[in-house]
Amino acid sequence: MQKETREKMGLLLGLVGVICFSLTLPSLRQFKSLLIVALGAVLGFPLLTSWAMKSLPVSHGAVELALLPLATAGFAMFRGGERPSLKFWVSSIIGSAAVIVYALHLGFGQLQFADAALLAAVLILGLSYAEGGGLARELGSWQVIAWAIIIGAPFFMIPVGLSITAEMLHAPLQAWVSLIYLSVVSQFLAYVAWYSGMAMGGIARVSQVQYLQPFLMILFAALFLGETITLFTLAIAIIVVFSVVLGKNASVSKKEVHPQKMVNKDA
Repeated sequence: MQKETREKMGLLLGLVGVICFSLTLPSLRQFKSLLIVALGAVLGFPLLTSWAMKSLPVSHGAVELALLPLATAGFAMFRGGERPSLKFWVSSIIGSAAVIVYALHLGFGQLQFADAALLAAVLILGLSYAEGGGLARELGSWQVIAWAIIIGAPFFMIPVGLSITAEMLHAPLQAWVSLIYLSVVSQFLAYVAWYSGMAMGGIARVSQVQYLQPFLMILFAALFLGETITLFTLAIAIIVVFSVVLGKNASVSKKEVHPQKMVNKDA
């Protein structure tokens, strides 16, 4: 092949590559949704809960987990076009009430100013869950969280960089394993599975699985830390599982959007 022909072929292949790269970038409408996901899941929720839980007992965090599925289902109506049935809301309220009763059993104490931060965290994460679950149908689950992390990166890279010290290099292996797990599994792979689940199974319906999280945490604490599981915990867990199964079988309709309207939104 002559040199000139090779150069032309190289330019053509390069153009094809650039076109393919261009198609991987989100449109303006998708970028707005990604910004909501980044503000909620990547920045707002971790910062608010970390600050609040420094002064609040664990039971307050349990109530936060109890309200999160309700918030997610609520935003699924406004942002995802889903219409859960009455049976769904009844099952969701049962699950939420069961977790709140368990939190009260742990010793809730008095409301504090930091509880406002937890409530704000629940609302913004519920919104980001609903937004990300809907967007995953278009972009794919790992693309949603990957773009969200990229958007949020400039806001936490500087503070993290300023907090790095030489003493951190001498941290025990357990601390490094925990850090890697939090960054790779909790902050990325878990969201890949989560947004995939909501994209395939529906935002409102899949959000109800969150009611199991406090009891799964207790189970893992018993397995790895030797903590005791009480009969009361088991009873509440059974009620929560019942509510999740009931919600799974409840109907959730989806508001159809005319294709022409979708084109206008993307324009």
